[in-house]
This record gives sequence, structure tokens and C-alpha cells, in this order.
Amino acid sequence: METSAIDIPQVITDKWQEMTNLLAELVRVPAALVMRIESPEISVFVSSKSQGNPYRPRARGRLNTGLYCETVMRTRQFLLVPDARDDDQWRSNPDIKLGMISYLGLPISWPDGDIFGTICVLDHKRNAYREVHHRLLLQLRDAVEADLRSVFLYESVFLYETRLADDKRVKERLEAQVIERTAELARINDALSLEVAEHKRAAAALRESEQRFRDYTETASDWLWETGPEPPFHPAIRANRDGWRRPRAPDRRGAMGFRHRPRGGAGEVAPSRRDPRGARAISQLQVWDHPLGRLGAPHCHKRKTRF
Repeated sequence: METSAIDIPQVITDKWQEMTNLLAELVRVPAALVMRIESPEISVFVSSKSQGNPYRPRARGRLNTGLYCETVMRTRQFLLVPDARDDDQWRSNPDIKLGMISYLGLPISWPDGDIFGTICVLDHKRNAYREVHHRLLLQLRDAVEADLRSVFLYESVFLYETRLADDKRVKERLEAQVIERTAELARINDALSLEVAEHKRAAAALRESEQRFRDYTETASDWLWETGPEPPFHPAIRANRDGWRRPRAPDRRGAMGFRHRPRGGAGEVAPSRRDPRGARAISQLQVWDHPLGRLGAPHCHKRKTRF
């Protein structure tokens, strides 16, 4: 924690004001002070309202100029200067210009060890200060440090609560982001599911189309084998091709109205429509000429064998 940034409550400042007024009165000096370091300066935080006091509240002085309080803060030790004019170390002290030639002071610290400043008394005449004055100054210094502990604790709790509030806000913001991201992922997942379902439907339709195509090609090949490149004829009335002749059998051709040509002729003579048997055979040709009729032809088998 940056102690130099901690504000001292007004109620504590008023309390210290009463303390310095009482201290100046009891020790019988013109000035009793509570100083605070505000680097690179030191300021008069509280000044007694006593007669002849040349120090005004909030007055500032530069450090590293040989001030009494600067030495106390640096050494963190009790300092007594009965008469600066008789001491080579303090003869050039800036407070001499204000007429303050004697000094008694103690350091004031924060609970974490940082220096707050000093509590001191100054006189415009030689003063060795009695032992009771030393004890009184020590007691008042302890009271000031007790107040600083209360302020420090309050600031620590406040800082902790502030951090908790900040953490809570950060947590809430992160949770909101997680919820938003989860909803976005759910939307993406739904879209992907729909796309996958569409792909499955398209694949099923493609398989069905391919199956229909395979069925069609198989059926078409059966039709082509049964019919050949020429118009179909019933087996009983096929013409003799390539010298192949069906073995002689009972006169089924005669039954259907066919007549043999004389020897030396070619092929057979088709029946006449006037012949009842020929008319019946021609009607059968018309039936077998239909593609679906060919599929049910009794002379064909799915394995393309005759029987």
C-alpha cells in the first residue's frame, strides 16, 4: 500500500491539533508540530495554536537542506538540540532563521514501517528539556501512531473490499462472456446439425437415384439381349439365319400357317392374313413386340438361357 497517498480523516486531524496545543502549553514552547513527509518535501501537517509560533499548517520545506526533522526521519532516532548556535552541525540549520534554536523530536511511523513524519517541539531560546517532557512527547507519539494504525487498517479493508468488488465485476463480466460464447456455439452446433442432416438426405437421395439407374440399366440390358438389334419375332417363326436350322419337329409351322418354298428357294413364306392360323400368329407378334411383353416371354430366362 502506498502510505503517502493515504488521507488522514479530519476527526483525527482535529485530535492531533488538540494534542499539539496541549503539548506546547505543557512544555511551555512557542511551537509544537506534527510533520509529514511528502517527498521530495516535508510539510507542516499540524501546528500548535500557540503564541509566537512561526510555522503555519501546510507550509512546506525542501528535504536535504539540514532540517532537524529530516535528520530524525533519516536516523529514526530521538533528537535533542538544546542550542543550535553552539553546535557546529546545526549552526546553519534553516530553522535558526525563524528564531527556533532548540529542538526535541521523535519519528512517527506507519504500521508497515514507512515513515510518516515527526512530532516535535521548538523553542526560540536555549532549552535542554526535562525528562518529563521526553516522556510526554513519547506518549503523544504513541497516540499518533495508534491513530495511524486505525487509518491503515481501514484503508487496508477498504482496498480489500474494492479489490473484491473489482474481482466480482470481472467475474460477472467473464461469466457473461462465457454465456454469450456458449449461446454462439449452440447456434453454430444447430447450424452444423442442420447441414449434416441435409447432407444425409442428399446422400440418401443420391443412393436411391443410383439404385434406380442400376435397376434401369439391368432391365435395359435384359431387353436388349432379348430383342437384339432387330425387331423381335416369336421363336416359332424366326427366319433361318447363318445356315442354322431348328431341328425338324412336329409341324408347328404348318399349324401356324407357314408354307415351305420349293427346294432351291430361300427361307419360308410368311402366313397369310386370310389363313386363320396365320392371323393368330400375327396377333402374337404384335403382343411380343411390346417391351413388357418381351420380359415375360416364355422362351427367355433372366440368365439369358433358352429353354
